[in-house]
Amino acid sequence: MELFYGSGLRNSELVGLNVGDRLKHDEWLVRGKGKKERKVPMSEPACLALTDYLTTRGRLLASRQKDRVTGRG
Repeated sequence: MELFYGSGLRNSELVGLNVGDRLKHDEWLVRGKGKKERKVPMSEPACLALTDYLTTRGRLLASRQKDRVTGRG
């Protein structure tokens, strides 16, 4: 929600973001209506929330991968 609020993106634009679309720490390449692209700045709280999310997501994915290899999952 912080990213949604702190960026001013439309819902469809937010859902369509990929990690590879990040240009800088606080700037993203967004594809909008009609496949138009624009650079969008992100607020500092949005950047921090996104960094926290990506870190947590990475840990969870690594844990799931480990569980699959060891037969726990």
